[in-house]
Amino acid sequence: MLSGAVSELVLGARLVEEILAALPARTVVVPGSCTAESVRPKLAESLKTLLLQRQQVPVEVEEMLADHPLSSILTSMPGIGVRTGPLLLKIDDGTGVTVTP
Repeated sequence: MLSGAVSELVLGARLVEEILAALPARTVVVPGSCTAESVRPKLAESLKTLLLQRQQVPVEVEEMLADHPLSSILTSMPGIGVRTGPLLLKIDDGTGVTVTP
C-alpha cells in the first residue's frame, strides 16, 4: 500500500477514535441532541467500516494482479507495479478485455 494511503487510513482511524472518545464528554444540550446522540455513533461506525473497506480493496487488487498470467511480465517492467498493472490489465473493475498469453 502506498504511504499516502496509509497516512490517510491512520488519520481516519484516529478520527474515528477521537469521535467515539468525545461523545461521552459532550456537556451542552440543545434541541435535537437526543436524535444526534443516536446518529453520531452510527456515523462513526460507518466511517470505521469504510476505512476497513479502503484497506481491503488494494489488497484484493494486488491479489488479482498476482493471479493474472501476465503479472510477472508486467511487474518486471520499470514503472509498472500494483497501481499501473491492474489498469493495463483492466482487472480493476472486471469489465476489461481478457488478455491471454
